[in-house]
Amino acid sequence: IIRIDESTWSKAWEMFQTYDDKEWAFTDCTSFVLMRQYHLWQAFSFDQHFVQAGFQLWPDQTNQ
Repeated sequence: IIRIDESTWSKAWEMFQTYDDKEWAFTDCTSFVLMRQYHLWQAFSFDQHFVQAGFQLWPDQTNQ
């Protein structure tokens, strides 16, 4: 569990407002900001929103 600080919350809110053409939830944006802060580029997820944000899914979904 990572508790977000005000700076992270603000960055996530800014991303949420900036990408209004996406169907990203605020929680998605918070995850994206944290992943970038921690230099994580793979997500254990089946959520294509991570791919839209420039991350890789694990397990790889490209051949399915």
